[in-house]
Amino acid sequence: MLMFPPSFLFSGGGGGVLNGVELSNSISMNPHKWLLTNMDCCCLWIKEPHLFVDSLSTAPEYLRNNASESKVVINYKDWKIALSRRFRAIKVWVVIHRHGLHNLMFHIHNDVKLAKQFAAHAAKDPIFEVVVPRRFALVCFRLRPKQEGEGT
Repeated sequence: MLMFPPSFLFSGGGGGVLNGVELSNSISMNPHKWLLTNMDCCCLWIKEPHLFVDSLSTAPEYLRNNASESKVVINYKDWKIALSRRFRAIKVWVVIHRHGLHNLMFHIHNDVKLAKQFAAHAAKDPIFEVVVPRRFALVCFRLRPKQEGEGT
């Protein structure tokens, strides 16, 4: 399963992160990382949903109905083990509806810009060390270890 920030589906700032995505069987995205959505929400794309559904399917008689049996509707009860769930997708819909795509893209690009600025400042500062190159808006840094012979 390939996981990455959902914003790169529409921000245009992925910088090659999605190269080869067409080879994936599934993609899981967590909107709470950048799309102003609280926890407990996930976007999932599956190339062949029937394989996923078949692995989690429960089909007792009391859960069968004409609409599902005739494939007129998608019965999401088989998309995970639990047979009841909250309507989590509304969280993402409300955020996109309220803020709009343009404002969400601005928010994401601004976060990346701030991370670039912070990484540059941390790299110049003799106290800090950027441990790995910045990806997206994540900067991994630490205090530089003291060298032998340095003061306390």
